[in-house]
Amino acid sequence: MPGRVFARVLVASVILAVGSSACRPSPASLEPGDAENPIALEFSAFWEEAGGLATFGPPLEPAGRRGGVLTQTFLAVQLTYHPDDRDQPIRLAPLGVELGLAEPATPPIDGQSGQYFPETGHTLYTGFAPLFGALGGLKVVGAPVSEVRFQSGRITQYFENLAMVRPENASPSDVRLLPLGLAFQPGESAFGIEVDQVVLPGVVRERPFAQALERHGGEAVLGQPLSDPFVAEDGDLEQVYERAVVHAERAGSRAVHFRPAGLEFWSLTPPVPESREVGAVYVKDTGHNILYAFADFYREHDGAALLGDPLEEVRVEGTGLAQRFENGELVYRYDLPPELAVQLAPIGQRYLTAHPTPSPSVASQPTATVTAEAPRTSSSGAAIRLEVSLARSVVHPDGAQQISVRVTSSDGKPIEGIRPRLAWYGVRSTGTQLMPASGREGRTSLPLTINGARPFEIITLVVNVQRDADKGSAVVQYAIGIAASK
Repeated sequence: MPGRVFARVLVASVILAVGSSACRPSPASLEPGDAENPIALEFSAFWEEAGGLATFGPPLEPAGRRGGVLTQTFLAVQLTYHPDDRDQPIRLAPLGVELGLAEPATPPIDGQSGQYFPETGHTLYTGFAPLFGALGGLKVVGAPVSEVRFQSGRITQYFENLAMVRPENASPSDVRLLPLGLAFQPGESAFGIEVDQVVLPGVVRERPFAQALERHGGEAVLGQPLSDPFVAEDGDLEQVYERAVVHAERAGSRAVHFRPAGLEFWSLTPPVPESREVGAVYVKDTGHNILYAFADFYREHDGAALLGDPLEEVRVEGTGLAQRFENGELVYRYDLPPELAVQLAPIGQRYLTAHPTPSPSVASQPTATVTAEAPRTSSSGAAIRLEVSLARSVVHPDGAQQISVRVTSSDGKPIEGIRPRLAWYGVRSTGTQLMPASGREGRTSLPLTINGARPFEIITLVVNVQRDADKGSAVVQYAIGIAASK
């Protein structure tokens, strides 16, 4: 078990740049077990031996039972206690997997010195190997679920249970853990920090479909999301992944589907007779067979829902095999371990090119802004103008949407003292509310929680303002996601 040798593995330093604007003390200033969040006795020795604050960081919550298992979340990890397991009673929860950081397998690179893990199909970065071993290796850290990343002056790699990072020009002794515990359970623990901006920039997106996608393999099969969730042209909540396109009906249903992107790019070939190969799957609707390892993958990952029907027979492509389906394409890669050799081919970017998201940039902030102007002018000749923006395109059922409004005249001058009236319309609830009066800059805002909102429900907001005879209104929409599981 690791000891005090990790004094330089400074988890808290990841968020020190936030400054003094945080509403609570920074993690570095917290005592190991403060009165609000004491470390459970079951975890204290394990936490101390691992390096304590310097490695795992402070607790973000009191210990509690989830599903009958004692659990406590720390800055970098989440610990679980299993008293019936004498060999390993304390384990790390798979936060790297639960946060959607897993990526499809890649083959080992010739000449690469890092250890390859066929369980996940990724190679341990040699610069992280000392800390990986010191923390307990595969048993504690878990296998890598991504390749190493060199981005923005940092070297990062994600594992099943935690994540490691160091500056590119630093030595291996400067490796520290990313605060995945903070990313997994921000809430009041976030210390006033925008977690996805500080902890995992450019990686973690809203994941309203996460639970429904688990049976298909999640990000390890579908790849990372290429877009934030958005309301598609047909009113469904949609999100584009590297290897599939996911959507859900707007009528409050939990049913998740995959867009038939393959039908847009490929044609159905003539049907063939049913194969007599052992284990083959024959789909009568299109008249094609699914054979060999493709058939195993189809059964294991609920292929009827994930892939739809086959559009052709398996074919040889390059040095591997491939087969096209209604929703995507399967490929077989001989350079991967047999259990990981079947993968979905990337189709998401091609779909995005044909179906751009409503936002200006796929990777941009999910803020939606709508501007409206009154059709008539006042005696001053300047019409009233209204700008409405939302903080998020997807909000958890018990979460609040932050609505921001700016009221100006058409020549750009702010209007003070206007109280916009907000009306919302959902499947199960409607309501109205007056917002606070606009200030000197013409701005006002309001957090709105829709009680009883269903996952995937579309909420329509109508904001109206009036000054004398002039009126302005704007309409915006957002979607309700699935609350993150704990």
